[in-house]
Amino acid sequence: MTAGYYNTGCGTNATGSVCSTSYSGGEISSGYYCTAGAKKANPTSASDSVSSSASCGACSGLSTPTGWVSGGTYSSVSVRNANTKCRYVAPDLTKPSNCATITKNTLSYNGTTWPTNFYTVTTTSGNYITSNNNGAPTCSACPTNWGNSAANSTANTACYRNIVLNKNGGSGTLAAANTTNVIGATTGNNNDTVRCYYNTACAFPSTTASGHALSQSGYTFKGGWGTGSTCSATTTSFTITDTAATVTYYACKSANPYTITYTAGTGGSGSNQTQSVTFNASFTTKASNTFSKSNATFAGWSASSGSYPNANTQYTYTTASNITLTATWNCNAGYYLVSSGTNAGTCQPCAAGYYKGSAGNGACSA
Repeated sequence: MTAGYYNTGCGTNATGSVCSTSYSGGEISSGYYCTAGAKKANPTSASDSVSSSASCGACSGLSTPTGWVSGGTYSSVSVRNANTKCRYVAPDLTKPSNCATITKNTLSYNGTTWPTNFYTVTTTSGNYITSNNNGAPTCSACPTNWGNSAANSTANTACYRNIVLNKNGGSGTLAAANTTNVIGATTGNNNDTVRCYYNTACAFPSTTASGHALSQSGYTFKGGWGTGSTCSATTTSFTITDTAATVTYYACKSANPYTITYTAGTGGSGSNQTQSVTFNASFTTKASNTFSKSNATFAGWSASSGSYPNANTQYTYTTASNITLTATWNCNAGYYLVSSGTNAGTCQPCAAGYYKGSAGNGACSA
């Protein structure tokens, strides 16, 4: 007879007793099984014991799969009438780093093989499970500054953080991007925030959405966001893996284009000219050489809005509209500016006996 087996009822064989001694001919011991006869946990009569036709074996003798963690404890549960009553618990294992708990699972033989879910681990927020229900489970911490996650998450894409949305000088209330990525106000800098998950497409709110558009004098917002304050994108979805302490996206905008119209002014002659300019950008005013006025010298520009008085001079355009620059003139020496009547705005010679020694628009004097 093969060592570890018997077939003559409940007794002692080469591996020792496989039966309880609590009753003559009692039940099969834990860690063993038989495939015939009654095997009760608490036998009360001889009929409860293993029959003489029983074929019995040790649970530890069942074949094990690749990756088996040995050194644990075998047992069997009543009634021990099949190898499927065999159980195994692996030995203690030190809790892996970044895991919250580790549990030893009780494995049940399925009649063909043993399962291999020896250990199960859990995690808390800020960590995720990278391998579980096996002989060597592992956990990892969320990437730097992505230290939030749901308990027992299983990928780094479950890690999340708040991304700062800088309105870039705009005013208005941004809409929630969706039910997961909720906008929340932060202190200072006219900022909002949006929750994003690591390496996962994250929806940002459009800055041109109806009822939630941003506005700023002299600028047009493009709808999208960028990593710098100078951008013109319309993109509102980003996959982010940045581990910086603070990650900021800026509302994209473009400075509006405007037109300056140059005119000769009262008494002047010459065709109007135009100049294209951009809000908050530098430009150079035109010179006067295309306009003229009899008996007068060009003196600069008078603006309908803003202040850009000098010819051929660089300024920053800070007027959020189109403007007209009108030539201003000083009457030459010996001439005065007529203020009313048919010749209003023209430079006329001083009357006999009157004098004006320098250019300007003052009166002649005796």
